[in-house]
Amino acid sequence: MAPNHRPPPTKFGSTIQPKALKREPVHSLHTPSFQIMCQPVTSSSLARNTLQPEVKKPAIHPTPPLHPIRPGIVQAMEKPNLWEKMKDAQADELHLRQAGIYPGDIDNDAKTEKKTRGVRSFELERNEQALRHLSSYFYLLAKTSVAVGEAEVEAMLIKNRVVFSSNNSMTMMNIIKSNKAKKIKELLTVLEPGTDWDDRDNRVISKVGYRSDPNHTNKGEPYQIMQNIYDKAIEDVISSISLKDTTSLKSEKLNGKILFVKGGGFHAEQKLLSLIISNNIDKDEKIIIRGKKRPCLGCYCALRYVSDVLGYSNLNYNKNPGFYWQNSFNSFISEIANNSFNFQKIIEGKILNGEICTYVSQTLGNASQDPGYDTPSDSEDEGKMMSRYRDMKAKNKRTKPKHTEENLIKKVKFD
Repeated sequence: MAPNHRPPPTKFGSTIQPKALKREPVHSLHTPSFQIMCQPVTSSSLARNTLQPEVKKPAIHPTPPLHPIRPGIVQAMEKPNLWEKMKDAQADELHLRQAGIYPGDIDNDAKTEKKTRGVRSFELERNEQALRHLSSYFYLLAKTSVAVGEAEVEAMLIKNRVVFSSNNSMTMMNIIKSNKAKKIKELLTVLEPGTDWDDRDNRVISKVGYRSDPNHTNKGEPYQIMQNIYDKAIEDVISSISLKDTTSLKSEKLNGKILFVKGGGFHAEQKLLSLIISNNIDKDEKIIIRGKKRPCLGCYCALRYVSDVLGYSNLNYNKNPGFYWQNSFNSFISEIANNSFNFQKIIEGKILNGEICTYVSQTLGNASQDPGYDTPSDSEDEGKMMSRYRDMKAKNKRTKPKHTEENLIKKVKFD
């Protein structure tokens, strides 16, 4: 059809001229659209050409009202701060009390909400009881001779040897240096019951002297070890070890002997745990740790960490902690747990739900609380028992009769 050709008219009228179809422009190398198409794709170009999602502002909700805090409960909004407050030298006493944790360097009277542990039987826990007796005895010996400011002595039964440690670095070794005793039997009988001691002290002194004697029936493996070396020279059966030691807990030469730990700037329990780790003791080894007092919160955390996280599943320790001490808590984090974040959350959660809290022992007669000793045994609550024993011992010194344990039990009831 020729250009500008119009079709002939019809009976319906003239023909409508058809509109030309719109054609897409042909791109050439010089057109701007082609140059844009040939540009490389980059992250910035994608960002410019991508629709960005609309940013929604968070809804503003009113702050929930604060409710009164019951003893032993910490509000959820304060949970993340508990661990940091416990590490802080300026720990908030009120905050810790609300969590059921009581600092040991404040006035802790019997009116507070601490949980009290009453008397109970130790008939099936003779090894634990023996370690408590022996550690208490050396604590009393230290307080009267070399370390008036000593706070605690701990004992550990491991691989047929008894290991003693103290909070102060040289207490255990100074006991030997300042004492005139030459043999083990002299060392274990240098203290005598008397009016200078309270009832529980007198019981400890009497039991250690009596049950360590080979002529009497022992009650527990630690006492058996004492009986085996009873007549030995101190220098032959007591060895001192430092915290850098890596062999003494497994050495055959020290089997059946006593080890005194020296050095270190942290609590006695943590020193024993440090030696377990450095000596690479087998994870299934049976280990018992007990002291005169219950472990403080920091030492309890350290004991639990070694048992639950490091895998020493047969580690036997007191699972009812005492007071909170900031220095002990921090040494547990740095020396034992190596700043373990997961364990931190476990402990924090168990404190907040009340599973872990401060415990104290009852005094004899249940009159008040006794933070100086661990839980008393059920036969200790006898007011006149020790006075009778002191009178009997004084008489024995004059006549020196030989007693069997059966005859002695008729006069004095032992637990």
